[in-house]
Amino acid sequence: MKGFDYLAPSGFYDALKAYGFPDAIRDIDEAAQMQTKAFIRTAYGVTGPIVTDGLTKQGGPLSPIKSTLTTSLGHRYLDDLASTDRGALIMTTKANKANDFSHPRRSFTS
Repeated sequence: MKGFDYLAPSGFYDALKAYGFPDAIRDIDEAAQMQTKAFIRTAYGVTGPIVTDGLTKQGGPLSPIKSTLTTSLGHRYLDDLASTDRGALIMTTKANKANDFSHPRRSFTS
C-alpha cells in the first residue's frame, strides 16, 4: 500500500531551533510550502491535484536536508533519554569501552 510521502514541518523547525539556525530559514521554508500540489496514482490513472499547505513533497529540493536534520534531532533526543534511563540498553564496541580509538598505521610503498 502506498501512502503520501510528505514531511511535516514541526520536526524540522525544532531542529533548526535546536541547532541554532536563523529564523529566516523557517520563513523561507513556510513560503515554499504554500499551495503544494499532490497527484495520486490509482489503478484508473492519475487524479487531479490535491492542494496542501505546510508540507514538503518528498523528492523536492528541500526534502533531503529536512529529513536529515529532523532525523538527527530525533536521534539526539533518544540518545538523551537513554543516557538518563538506568534500564536503557546501551550498545558499544570493546574498543570504545577500553578508550582505544587508534588504528594500526599503514605504510604505503610506491
